[in-house]
Amino acid sequence: MPSGKLGRVGGKTINTSSIVSTLVSEVPEEQRSTMRDISQATGLSMGTLSRRLKDGTIERKNTRLKPLLTDANTIERTAFCR
Repeated sequence: MPSGKLGRVGGKTINTSSIVSTLVSEVPEEQRSTMRDISQATGLSMGTLSRRLKDGTIERKNTRLKPLLTDANTIERTAFCR
């Protein structure tokens, strides 16, 4: 005889994906550099943010663009390697 509790066990979800995404989007961009900063600004736990990052509700973004080498730097670097 199968259990009648199947699929209904555990605590209810308090922070749904829509709540988390609105809370994160309300945080200013300069406070979104790390997960810890977002956690402190929104009041959400690191575990909640990690779960939402894993299921795709929030996305990781790379904000820093690495500058390309100039022609002079490329020549200098290849000369150093030889």
